[in-house]
Amino acid sequence: MANPKNSAPILLLHGEERFLVEEKARTTLEAWRSELVSDFGFDRLEGQGLNAARLQDSVLQAPFLDPYRVVAATMVPAARAESLAPALADVPATTRVLITVAGRLGAGNKLAKTVTAAGGTVEEMVHLKGRALSEWAARRAHDHGLTPAIAAQVVRVTPPDLTVIDSELAKLAAYKAS
Repeated sequence: MANPKNSAPILLLHGEERFLVEEKARTTLEAWRSELVSDFGFDRLEGQGLNAARLQDSVLQAPFLDPYRVVAATMVPAARAESLAPALADVPATTRVLITVAGRLGAGNKLAKTVTAAGGTVEEMVHLKGRALSEWAARRAHDHGLTPAIAAQVVRVTPPDLTVIDSELAKLAAYKAS
């Protein structure tokens, strides 16, 4: 296993709330990529069909022109996530790894355990319900320049899907701005 004191950031995002997984992945990648000076330092791998050998090959490549490499494996099927664990056994300090999983991983998942053992972070994004959903919608409405009352109304009339709620709030913000 990698030495947690010397390892680069490894972030594993999973859970039933795909919108939050994708949003956290996007903001993390934006922050990590902001320090790269070329496109050579970034490697995006599609999770569908990804195997441990391909992921390990990308993780072990040395950075070229950049201070570090960023490897993003996106939307790995939850049923196949464990098979990627061997690829993260020895992540160089010059590599940052982001893995998003399409679905929820169990507590005993080998990939989650490997990430944790390597000094990385595992975050589960759960479906928001009740008060948590209302608070999220109010924050999102504020980000769009709308009031919490508008957010509450949107939550009442739409399904509890963050993608739909965010889309409706964006439409209302665009209408308000016009």
